[in-house]
Amino acid sequence: MPTYCSDIPLSDSNNCTNPWGEDCTSKAGFQFTSLWNFTRNILAACANDTRLFLPDEGFATPQNASLTQESCAAIAGSGWTYYPTPDIWNRLTTWKFPLLQLVASFPRPPLSFNVECLVILHLLGDPIDTMKNLTLKMSICQSIALHWKKCGMLPETPAEINSDGPWEDRDRNWKALAIITEAYGEWNEDRVAQTAMEEALFNFRSNAKAKDDFMKAVRQTGRALAADRSTKFLPIIVALLFFIGAVAIALFRTAASAGHTALSDTVFINVEAHSIAFSAQYFWIIPAVFLSSMIGVSQTEAAIPRILRRFQADLDRLNLPKRVQMPNHCLKDLGEDQRRIFYGGTYSWQPSKWQSKNHLSSKSRTPRPSATTTPRYEPLNQNLAANSRDSTASAAPSASITSTSCQNPPDFSHALLAYAILILSTVTGMIVSGLVPPDGFDCRHLGQLSICAAWIISALADLLVNYLWPLSSNKLSTLFWMTVVKDFVITVATMGGVIVTQVGVFNRCSCYTLWGKTGLALPERPDIAQTLFHRLNTVYPAVTFTSIGIMLVIVPLYLCTRYRDALRVFVQRDDRRSNREWLWKARSKLRATQRRLRKILSWFRLGRSKPQRAGTTGSAAEQGDATGSQELQTLTQPMSEEPEAISSDNEGRPADEISQSTSGNTQNAQSESSSVEPPLPSGSNPLPRPEPRRRNTEQQEKAEQIRRKPVPTASPLQRSQYRSL
Repeated sequence: MPTYCSDIPLSDSNNCTNPWGEDCTSKAGFQFTSLWNFTRNILAACANDTRLFLPDEGFATPQNASLTQESCAAIAGSGWTYYPTPDIWNRLTTWKFPLLQLVASFPRPPLSFNVECLVILHLLGDPIDTMKNLTLKMSICQSIALHWKKCGMLPETPAEINSDGPWEDRDRNWKALAIITEAYGEWNEDRVAQTAMEEALFNFRSNAKAKDDFMKAVRQTGRALAADRSTKFLPIIVALLFFIGAVAIALFRTAASAGHTALSDTVFINVEAHSIAFSAQYFWIIPAVFLSSMIGVSQTEAAIPRILRRFQADLDRLNLPKRVQMPNHCLKDLGEDQRRIFYGGTYSWQPSKWQSKNHLSSKSRTPRPSATTTPRYEPLNQNLAANSRDSTASAAPSASITSTSCQNPPDFSHALLAYAILILSTVTGMIVSGLVPPDGFDCRHLGQLSICAAWIISALADLLVNYLWPLSSNKLSTLFWMTVVKDFVITVATMGGVIVTQVGVFNRCSCYTLWGKTGLALPERPDIAQTLFHRLNTVYPAVTFTSIGIMLVIVPLYLCTRYRDALRVFVQRDDRRSNREWLWKARSKLRATQRRLRKILSWFRLGRSKPQRAGTTGSAAEQGDATGSQELQTLTQPMSEEPEAISSDNEGRPADEISQSTSGNTQNAQSESSSVEPPLPSGSNPLPRPEPRRRNTEQQEKAEQIRRKPVPTASPLQRSQYRSL
């Protein structure tokens, strides 16, 4: 019958020759509290007991006492022990359920229930391929948007633009053409649609009415597609912020529950840190959800086909000089044709974009002009400069842009970004786990690497299937269900691995001794408790939120910068207004505030300035009053030769004085320029005499008379003296 260590009391007779609890076992298995009590009993009996991990000094102390892996396995067993059920549920709700909330908010195209299940399974089972296809979708839309911006055949502003304000969307033309082209891309017909609309613009280049009618139909269809696309940009941002808040609250709650000494019987910081590490492996969900929210999805399965059919009907009803035929033969229900699922309708899974060139035969997709084929409208570059309003060479599109803009071949940058995001999440988890005592590479790192390896294998398997499996009509269903099964297996394996770590599969001796390289690192040991509490308040939050910041700020900022025009296409509004309306309003308010401040400052300066006495030299700005400003304006403007130009200045003066002053202008001017003014009468305040100035024209003489008018700020005596001059 085994002897349980908990039943053996510690007595004074225990020593190095009579050790405590020899050959006893633990009822609870691998449990932190019981193992720490056994360690202290062994240390109290003999400080150099062979069951203790002895440092270089040869003796264990209460600060560093720990069991060896062999003694731990003899007491607790070599297997693993379940965590208490309340602790398992608490860690799942704290660290795992917020991630599942982000998964549930991932936009899914409303093609069918099976497709929605595939999108969720593909997100969890193959995150690399999911992010790779989402970035590819943004890249294709960016190429389409850049092509229409540089087309050179579009009017600068829409014809129906009004004066509602600067926040009105003035790029509606190219954004409408881009979103229509992108809509046909769900059937892999984007290049055909682009070619048809570009030919129409070229054919109507000399017919202003036909071109205007065509663009009105394009803008109306673009608004309908923009209204149908649900981007859910703001709700996703709010969900991400709630996720960050949940992680922060969980960290602070763990620190509060553990106490200031990190010695708690219910909350162990090392186990919580490992829970953070395994949750960090799923931080790639943040950029994946952000990407999908930027692209958005349609409201219903039939919405886009209905809008595109109405677009063709509108074009036919316009009676254009030449009929514009859009590729509407592909707009079929999923019951008749499932091409939309495989050729671009499922944004996170696009097998047609990664197919081998040998498999993309004419039977499986619509033929398209190659890069070496000369378009039928090749004279576009030569004729556009002569027929369009903008005759610059930069406005004319080249044939190479026309033939290759929609379907850029997938490059390694999309896959490289997806791999980098996934590896960064895994590295974050491994850093946190590596900083949990005992520091170093332990068994949990093997679990984290296994989960990451499963995702990489899933991505490689998907790429291999797409490369080897041709997309033919009789094999589409097989490819779909093969992908569903593969993603389901990987999802169960990875999510199951995370769950078993929360249950306690790593709750064993070897995982806390680095496979016997160090002593058993129990959280109750004083030095380990101090280290854990310090890192919980410093290192663990720093590493965690740095990774979250990269996923939430750096990666989205890079995507928004690189695919700026694609983002404008996907999130455009249907009310002819710009998404930057708030920016224009803020700019207008800022300018109004600046004008008010300038006005207040000018009043303040005018109020503090002293009035200058009449006859002083200087400009109106130096005098600083309203009269000076009026005089400066009068002196700088050319004077009129009409009698009314000086009639206002002679109001209130006798007629003989007016005639006398008018007849003697020339003599007075010459006498003023050659003589010195007589002194003022005695008893009066002397006024400064103005410098003699030359009078060359009649206008300057009239300006001099106006300048000699008395200023309002002069005293009555000064005004009479000044008038006598």
